[in-house]
Amino acid sequence: MKFFNSQTKFWIAASCWEGKVAFISRPQESQGLNFLVSKKCKCSHQSDVLTLDINQENQLVTGSTDNVICIWNSFNGEESKKILVPADIAPAQRGRSIQYLRFPFKNKKEILLVVISDGACYILET
Repeated sequence: MKFFNSQTKFWIAASCWEGKVAFISRPQESQGLNFLVSKKCKCSHQSDVLTLDINQENQLVTGSTDNVICIWNSFNGEESKKILVPADIAPAQRGRSIQYLRFPFKNKKEILLVVISDGACYILET
């Protein structure tokens, strides 16, 4: 789970089981009660989403055990790009999968650090 900066209508992004990603709104009030709203979104992930990161421009990236990386538009909660990690980097049949994603540089939103379950690290230009 990560918090967005204040420029987006969403408050939190959360990675979930079974290929789900949740976008949760800022707390709202109605009739004296506070509540959160979760946006249901279509997603290219087919298995557990283990990692996510948000850069300073509120760009969200998610990674799942099916070796799919999704880049999201955090202003509308829709997937904008899908990246399949090549089988020679993370062959799923050998149990290798994405475990960790990060934007390593504040000023380069197209560079992504990808860590695979066996500890191998890659820099990906999205």
